[in-house]
Amino acid sequence: MGIRTSGIGGEGEREVYLPTNERAGAHRPVASPDGKWVLLTEIGAYGGWEPCRVVPIDGSSAGFNVGPPRAQCTFAAWSPDGKWIYLTSKAGGLFHIWRQRFPDGEPQQFTFGLTEEEGVAMAPDGRSIVTAVGLQSASVWVHDAKGERQISVLEGNAAIPKFTPDGRKRCYLTLKAVPIFGSNRDPGEIWVADVNSGLSEPLAPGFPVLDYDISPDGKQVVLEALDAAGTPRIWLAALDRRSPPQQVPGIEGRNAVFGQNGEILFRHVEGPYGFAYRVRPDGTGLRKALEQPILYLASVSPDGQLIQAWASHSGNTAVQSFPVGGGPPVVIGGNTVRKWSSSGDALWISSGAVPEGVTYIVPLPPGKILPPIPPGGFRSEQEIARLPGARMIDRTVQRNLYRIPIPQRAAGRGRRGPHGHSFLIPAIVQANGAPGDNRTGIRHDVEKLPAIGADHEFESCTAGALCSRAVGVHRVGNWCTWVSGNSPAHTTRRYYFPAPNSVVGGFSQDRVSGPTCGARPQDAGA
Repeated sequence: MGIRTSGIGGEGEREVYLPTNERAGAHRPVASPDGKWVLLTEIGAYGGWEPCRVVPIDGSSAGFNVGPPRAQCTFAAWSPDGKWIYLTSKAGGLFHIWRQRFPDGEPQQFTFGLTEEEGVAMAPDGRSIVTAVGLQSASVWVHDAKGERQISVLEGNAAIPKFTPDGRKRCYLTLKAVPIFGSNRDPGEIWVADVNSGLSEPLAPGFPVLDYDISPDGKQVVLEALDAAGTPRIWLAALDRRSPPQQVPGIEGRNAVFGQNGEILFRHVEGPYGFAYRVRPDGTGLRKALEQPILYLASVSPDGQLIQAWASHSGNTAVQSFPVGGGPPVVIGGNTVRKWSSSGDALWISSGAVPEGVTYIVPLPPGKILPPIPPGGFRSEQEIARLPGARMIDRTVQRNLYRIPIPQRAAGRGRRGPHGHSFLIPAIVQANGAPGDNRTGIRHDVEKLPAIGADHEFESCTAGALCSRAVGVHRVGNWCTWVSGNSPAHTTRRYYFPAPNSVVGGFSQDRVSGPTCGARPQDAGA
C-alpha cells in the first residue's frame, strides 16, 4: 500500500511513496502546511509498525524517518506553522506523545506516566492537541470446575496464553505493555504456570522472545527472538527447562509454528514478498511450504493438514486455510483471527466480521477440523453466531480523550529542549480521573473531553482511505469527525472542538451513517 496524489478530479495522479515489500504499507498521510512534504506512518515487511516517515510530496525520494529511532510510530500531525511534528511512539515500551522540530530537530518526549496516549489531533491555533488516553492491564485467568482464578504473575502484563496439549500447564508472555492487534509485540519472558497448583516459573530466565508455539507432544517450545542486529531468529527450548534454548542455525523469519513430524514452519521475506517455509530443528531440509506469497503465517491445524495464513485473494486479502498437500485454499474471512484449541475440538474466531473485543468459541464435530464456512468466508458476525454450539466471550475497553496544552516558552519553568525552548510536561498518570484531580496526577490544564463510548482510539483518516482501526478522527476547522467501525459501514460522530480554556459543556455532536472515512463537515450534515 502506497501514497499517491492527484487533483480533485483525479487529474495529474502520481506516486508519492511506495514501500518496497508487498506486506509493507504507508498509512495515515498528512500534508505539511506548505504543501511540500507528507508525514505518514508505515508498516514494515514483517507486519509491524515502523518509525514515522516524512517524504517529499513530489515523490523525488523516500524521505527520512522522524521520531525516536527503531520505535513503533502509529499517528502523527504537523503544527499549524509546519515547524513541529507531533507523534505517538512506543519508545520505552509504552505509547507516549513525542515532538520533533522539523526538519532536523531531535525527538523530545512530550507526555509521561503509566498511561498510554494514542493519536494526535492538532488545534487550529497550535496551542493544544487532543489524544486518547488509557491505562491497560492484562492477566491470565483459568475458569474450571474449581471456579475462576488468576495464574499469571502479578508483575507486568500477561499475553498470548496457550495451553499445553494435556491441559495441565498454561504458557504466557510477561510484557511491559498490553499487545495491540496489528502492532509489533514487545519482547518478553515466557512463563509456565501449573494449572492445578497455580505455580508459575520462567521457561528461560532473561531470554526475551516475541512469540512462541508449543509442539503437539507438549515437550518443546519454538521461540521467535531478535538478535543483536534486530533480525528475527528461530530458537527451540525444552518445556521441562532441562536445557537452555538452542538456535535453529541459519534461519531468519517470523511467525514460527510447529508442523508435522517436528518440523517448524515460518514466514521468510524475499525481496518484495514473504513465503511460508518449513525446516527441521537442526536447520536442514529447508524448503517452501507454500508457493503462494503470504502476508502472515498464523497457525497449523492440529492434524497438520492445513496451514492458516493471511494472503492475497481475488484482488484483496483474506485469511485462508491452505492444504499442505496442495489444492485450493478455504477462505475464512478478511482479517479474521482463528485459533484451534489445544485439544483440537474447538475453534476460536475473532476480528474480521467480529467486533473488537469479542471472540466466538465454536465446537467442531468429531473428525472435522473446520466448521461450515460460507463460500468466500464469513462476512458478518451473524454467520458466525449461527454456527452450531457457538458461544460469545465479550471484552470491553474504555479510553478517554484529553486535550493537552502545547508547551509555550516560559522562562525558568519546565525542561529545556535541544533548541533552547522551555516546555512543560503534562504529568498524565491515570486516564479515568477528573481533570484537575491531584489524586490522579492529571494537571489542571490537561482537559478531559466527554466520554463517547468504549474502545475509542484516534486516527487521522483521509477521504477514501480504509479505516482499519475501530475509530478515526479527522480535524476540520473546530470539528472532530469520528469514524466508528470498519469500512464500508461507518458511523460518524462529530464533536465540536471548543477554544482553549472553554468549558467541556461547550461540546456538541452530530451522528450520521455511511462510508464517511475522513468526512468533511458538509459530509456529516453540517
